[in-house]
Amino acid sequence: MTLLSLQKPWIRNGIATGFAVAAVGGVAVAGVDSGNEVHDVKLLSGTAWLPSGRVGQLSLLDGTSTEVSAQVQVAQPGSVLDVVQAGPNAYSVDQTAGTIRRIDGATFEVSAPETPIQGARAGLTAFAGSGKLYIVDTQRGLFTNADPRTGRALSTPQTLATQIAPGTTGIDTGGRLWISDNATGDVRTLVDGAEKEPIKKVTRPGRSMLTIVNGKPVVVEVAARKATVVDPLLRTADTTIDLDLRQGEEVQVSGSPYGDRFYVVAPRGVLTICGLAEESCSNAVPLAGGSLGAAVEAGNRLFVPDYTTGQVWIVDLDKKAVLAQPRVVKSARQFQLVSRDGVVFFNVPDSDEAGVITLDGTVLDVAKYDKNDPNKGLTAPIRGVPTQPNPQQPPVQDPSQVPVPPPTQQQPPTQGQQPPPQVPYRTYLHRRLLPATATGSATSTATTDD
Repeated sequence: MTLLSLQKPWIRNGIATGFAVAAVGGVAVAGVDSGNEVHDVKLLSGTAWLPSGRVGQLSLLDGTSTEVSAQVQVAQPGSVLDVVQAGPNAYSVDQTAGTIRRIDGATFEVSAPETPIQGARAGLTAFAGSGKLYIVDTQRGLFTNADPRTGRALSTPQTLATQIAPGTTGIDTGGRLWISDNATGDVRTLVDGAEKEPIKKVTRPGRSMLTIVNGKPVVVEVAARKATVVDPLLRTADTTIDLDLRQGEEVQVSGSPYGDRFYVVAPRGVLTICGLAEESCSNAVPLAGGSLGAAVEAGNRLFVPDYTTGQVWIVDLDKKAVLAQPRVVKSARQFQLVSRDGVVFFNVPDSDEAGVITLDGTVLDVAKYDKNDPNKGLTAPIRGVPTQPNPQQPPVQDPSQVPVPPPTQQQPPTQGQQPPPQVPYRTYLHRRLLPATATGSATSTATTDD
């Protein structure tokens, strides 16, 4: 299979050649070798897996060609979906069913669903990096490490002493999961299946946020108006940076993956760019106030989503100035920004809308699926039923191996008796082979992104 064989005629067919060379820095040719088809698909740089909860699918968007390279079914339509990408591979997180699936970035094969933490639903979260996979139930404070090849739990779920709040977790380049404990002010670390001794009193108890900056955890304490840098090896927190924050502000914090700087977005319309070597942070860029999201970095630019207007603020990191403010969605609504290999993608999880934003602010729209026929062009069908953390699963018989019974002569109904309902044989096989939990208990709920 080649990438060309996966192209769909209904997808927007624009190619931003100049942008691809500038942002990605080169194109790797894949799929053909000396005239022979190569069976292992090699992904190009700048690709992102994007969720579509309304149809229960993930789409792989190629930033160089602005085309969909793969479209896979991972859940029932109407599921609440999230995705965690680790290199070319991805993990779909189905918060409706409480399951994890792995999607292979080379073959696009979708694994059978796993249930690493029994009973986890809306709080189910995954963190992947450096060959590690952690599964956390933020609602009940449970965690486990999982096999990155399958998503299956490798240990019994353990209890965390802290309640995990939004924006308080991050995984570093060494595969360690860091958590800021708002109740105590401690910073906790998970390594594989164990919790290390916490770093005590990094902040005061109260609302704080954690981000990873070039491999280092940084904790932002709004009430104290400061940021604290944690040394991941020495496990010390000695460096603090003063911040210009207002009491009670619900700020958005994110870190640079390559440089020693982090970004604070305040709802009053201010973006602050902070260096780890600074004693105080005063590099402010004025934006418009409203509902603003966390900044993402690509190609010496910052991209800040504005959910109030459906636009994205693009800021030059050198000049500390706004370069463009393109509109990516037509109305005020939530959308996602993802930066992969110097390419910025936008995604609306509850629709077919997605695309690429170039460094100069050009918006290249892409349909993740055909909204008139969402199953059109599926790369791999959904398979398997959810499993328990480490159970022995009974084999599921392949429907193609089930002998087809010979047709029987249907007897006419007797007087006063209704004729039996006609059930298609495909439906009959589905009911016969799959457990009841797989056919009747999955409740579909629409995604909450509006």
